[in-house]
Amino acid sequence: MLRRKNMHLPSYHCVVCVQEEETILHLFFDFPFSQACWVFLGIQWNLNLPPLDMILSSRAIFGSSIFREVIILAAWCIWCHQNSIIFDDKTVSFAPWYGSFSTELKLVTLRAKPGMKEKLNNLLFCNGWNFNVKNILWQCNFYSFYITFLY
Repeated sequence: MLRRKNMHLPSYHCVVCVQEEETILHLFFDFPFSQACWVFLGIQWNLNLPPLDMILSSRAIFGSSIFREVIILAAWCIWCHQNSIIFDDKTVSFAPWYGSFSTELKLVTLRAKPGMKEKLNNLLFCNGWNFNVKNILWQCNFYSFYITFLY
């Protein structure tokens, strides 16, 4: 992203993992923490597809009318969490991301139509997810440890 903005820097690597160039693809999909967030939400991304096809494929697999709201909020919360790591010296942690995501999702439910409100509330209270909480929390803790270990 920084190279595309014509910012001349000694390195364009992600400042959090220092492994790959900071791109939109890396920030939202390749970064292990981002991957854990998507897994938690039950969203699978096929990174071999072009961006539009990747979204359409994921939406078909997710199979819910709230897909758009979920990915927009999740991506926004990933972006904000990454910024807090970079600019506020926070650590990679699932709890702040999930707290932010659930707070934002609650705000969306306030203005949602009744049918969508029910689906969003199901998602909020984990009734709509098909995942193993212990496994996801372990993955997030592993990624946090792994990223901390890289420093």
